[in-house]
Amino acid sequence: MFRHRSILLCLLVSLASLPGLEAHQPHDALLITATSPNYTVDQTMIVTSDYLSVSIGVYAPWRSTDGGKTFWVMRDLPNTAVNSVDFSPAYAADRTIYIAGNEGLFRSIDGGDSWTPIGPTAGTSVTDLAISPAFATDNTLLAITLSNQCWKSTDRGATWTQVAAPAAALSRIIFNPRYPTEKTVLMGTGASGLYYSGNLGGTWNKMTPAWKKVTQILYSPSFATDRQIWATTLGGGVYRTTNAGSSWSASNSGITDLNINSIAVSPTFNSDGIVYVASRTGVFRSTNSGLSWTAASQVTRELSTQTQSHYRTLSTGRLNGSNYLYVGMFEGLWSSTDSGNSWVDLDMIPAYLIRKISVSGTFPTDQSAFATCYGGGALWTTDGGQTWAYKNVGLANSYPDGNAISPNYGTDHKAFLGNGAGAQTFNGTAWAPTRNLGARTYVRALAVSPNFAVDNTVFMGSDNIDTGNPATVIYNGHPVPNQGVFRSSDGGVTYAPTGLAGPRISGIVISPNFASDRTMFASSPDGGLFKSVDGGATWSHLVVTPIENTVLEVEISPTYQIDSTLLAASATAGIFKSTDGGATWSEIPGSSLLTGLNMAFSPAFASDSTIYFGTMQKGLLKSIDGGQTLLPTGLPNAFVMNVVLSPDYISDQTLFATTYQGVYKSTNGGVSWNYTFNPARMEQNREGNVTTAGTWTTISANPASTLTALQTTQPLSSATITFTGSSVKFIGTKGPNLGLMSISLDGISQGLVNLYSPSSLWQQALWQASGLPCALHTLTVTAATSGTGRTGLIFDAVDYGRETCAH
Repeated sequence: MFRHRSILLCLLVSLASLPGLEAHQPHDALLITATSPNYTVDQTMIVTSDYLSVSIGVYAPWRSTDGGKTFWVMRDLPNTAVNSVDFSPAYAADRTIYIAGNEGLFRSIDGGDSWTPIGPTAGTSVTDLAISPAFATDNTLLAITLSNQCWKSTDRGATWTQVAAPAAALSRIIFNPRYPTEKTVLMGTGASGLYYSGNLGGTWNKMTPAWKKVTQILYSPSFATDRQIWATTLGGGVYRTTNAGSSWSASNSGITDLNINSIAVSPTFNSDGIVYVASRTGVFRSTNSGLSWTAASQVTRELSTQTQSHYRTLSTGRLNGSNYLYVGMFEGLWSSTDSGNSWVDLDMIPAYLIRKISVSGTFPTDQSAFATCYGGGALWTTDGGQTWAYKNVGLANSYPDGNAISPNYGTDHKAFLGNGAGAQTFNGTAWAPTRNLGARTYVRALAVSPNFAVDNTVFMGSDNIDTGNPATVIYNGHPVPNQGVFRSSDGGVTYAPTGLAGPRISGIVISPNFASDRTMFASSPDGGLFKSVDGGATWSHLVVTPIENTVLEVEISPTYQIDSTLLAASATAGIFKSTDGGATWSEIPGSSLLTGLNMAFSPAFASDSTIYFGTMQKGLLKSIDGGQTLLPTGLPNAFVMNVVLSPDYISDQTLFATTYQGVYKSTNGGVSWNYTFNPARMEQNREGNVTTAGTWTTISANPASTLTALQTTQPLSSATITFTGSSVKFIGTKGPNLGLMSISLDGISQGLVNLYSPSSLWQQALWQASGLPCALHTLTVTAATSGTGRTGLIFDAVDYGRETCAH
C-alpha cells in the first residue's frame, strides 16, 4: 500500500499525440498512484502523470490529503517522468516521502509540501528505490539507476555509496519486510529474473531462472507466517512463492493478459486474502492470495487507440470503513469500493481547469475576460471575475486550448479560440467555425494584431501530430502542411499558410508595433523558436539554448520597438531573456530548474520593470527589475498555467492567474489573491463521469452547449453524472414535446421537474442545489411521462462548483 512503483511500458505520449480529445481521447494519462501507509488517518495519496495535454511537455505530480476529493500539484519537482513513489514506513511520524524519476531522486520531509534533490548522483535517472522496514532506526535506502548501478545510503539519502549490481537491466528492488532479522533484499531485472542479497548489495545470488521483465515485487502483509512473495512481469504474468523464495511458480489461472504492470493487496488482506494485478488491458482479482484470478470490470471510458498499455498502476487504502482500490490508467484515475466490480472516475483533469485566459483591451471599463476550460468550453466574466458563465453556443467541442481577444473588444466584441476542430470566432453571442484550409487542424495558439481594427489580422498555430487530422491540405492547387502558423486577413473567417509550415506550434506573439515592423515570434515544443519580420511570409530559427530545442512559451515586451526584449520558456532548461530581438539569450537568474508555463510583462514595463512568471515548480513569481531577481507572490498554488494583467495595471494593479484549482484574481500586484469560484461544465458526452441507461440519442442542435445534446423519449431512461464539488446545476431544454424529469442526488429523490414549454428553450437551468459538502456526488435524471402523455428529456450539460472545497 505504501510502496509503489510503475514500469513505463510504452513511449511517453507527448502533447502532439493527444488528439482532439473528443470525449474518450486521453487527457489525463497517469504513471503512478501511491497511498500513505497511514492512509486511513491521513488520507494522503500521490499521483503522477505521463505527459499532459493541458500544457505542452509537462508532467504533473499531484497530492491529495482528503482521500482523492481534491488534488494539488506539488512544488519543487522537475518536469520529468516519475518511476517510483515511496512513503517512509514511519510516515505518520517522520513525514518522509521519496520520488525517483528520470531527473534523479527527491525527498520530502514535510509530507510533500516541499522537495529536495538528494542523489545518488545529480541528474541520474533513478529507476527504483527501496526503503528499509527499519528505516526509523537504520536510515537505510537502496536505489538502482537506468545505467544499471546500485547505490546504498545509511543516512536517509544524504550520502551514497555504490554497491554491486547482479546483472544488466535492473528494474525493481525491495527489502524483506522482516529486515534486518532476515537480511534479504530482492532485485528484479529486465531479462534475468530475480536475485537476492543478504548483505545490502555486497554480493548477489540468483533466485529464479530467467523471466520476462520484472515490473514489480511485493511481499505479503502476512509474510512472517505465510512466506508469500509475488513478482509481476511483462509477458510472463505473475510468479508466486510460498516459501520465501526457495521456489517459484507461475500463477496465472484466469489472467488473460500476461503483461502485468502492477500489483497491490487488499488493506484487509490478512482476513480476505485479496490481491489485485493490473495488466495492459484490465484488472484481475484473486481471493486466494494469488492462486487463481478473475477479471474485474472495465472502466466506463472508451480505451484510447494510442497505446496498448492502459491499466498501469494500482494502490489500495481503507477509508471510512471501506476498502478502496485505485487504478491509474492512460485514461485517468479510477476508484472502486467493491473490489473492481464498478469504478468511479476521479477526474484528474477536471472541467474547471483553465488552459488560458484573455482580458478585454478595454477591461477597466467593461470588466470582460474569458477563459478556455479544458473540457468545459468558453467561460466568461463581465464583472471582473466576480461571476463566471459559460458561452458555448456554436462551440465545436468542449476542449478548447489557446485563445485571444480583440484589442477593440469593447466595440467589436470579437474573440477567438482553438480546439481539435480548428479555430472559432466569437461575435458577442455565439461561436462560428472558420475555414481552416478546408480541413480540421488542432489550433493550440492564437494571436490578434494590435492593429486589428485596420488590418483584421489573426494568426493561429496548429499541432496535428497523431491527431487523426490530415497531415497536408491542398491550397491554391498545391499540398501544404496542415501544421504550423496560419494567417487570417479577414478577421478570422479564413486562414492561409504562412512561411512557417510543418513545426508544431505552442505559442505566437506579435510586436506591439506590428503595423510598421511586421515582427512576430512562434514557439514550438520540438522546433524551438522562430521569428518573422515580414508578417509571417518568411521565418528564421532562433537558438534560445543549445541544450534543448523546446520552447513552450514566448512573450514580448510591450515596448519591444524600444527595448527589443523577449522571454522564452523551455521545458526543462529554464527561462531565458533576450534584449536584442532574439539574437542572443541569457538565462533568468534562478530559473534553471523551473518550467515556465506562461510569462507576462507589465503594460508599464518601461517604467516599472515588472514581469510575472507562471511556473510549474514555484507557482507565480514576480520580478520588479526586468527579470534579474525572482520574488514569490501571494498566490498559494504551484502549476500556474496562465497569468494576464489588466491593460490599466499601472493604476489598478489587477491581474488574473490560473492554476490547477481554477482562476485567482489580485488587485494589489500579486500580494494577495481571491479565488473566483469559476464553475465547471461537464458536457453530456464526457466519458467516465456520465453514464446512461435506457434509450438515448445524440442530437445536433445549434443552440445547445457545444452543438450536441442527449435526448430520450423512453420512460425510465436515465443519465447519471458523478462530480466532486459543493453545488450543481442541471442544464437542459424545455419544449412542447417534453415531459417530466425526476431528479435524485446521492440516491435521495429531489422531486419532479416539468419540462413543458410552448416553444423550445435551450440551455436552461432546470434544477440546481448548493451548500453541499465538498465530496463525490451522484446526480441522476430520469425521463417520466407527464399527465398529457408527453415523454421527453434533453440533457445538455451539468455545471458544478467547488465553493467549499479546498482551493
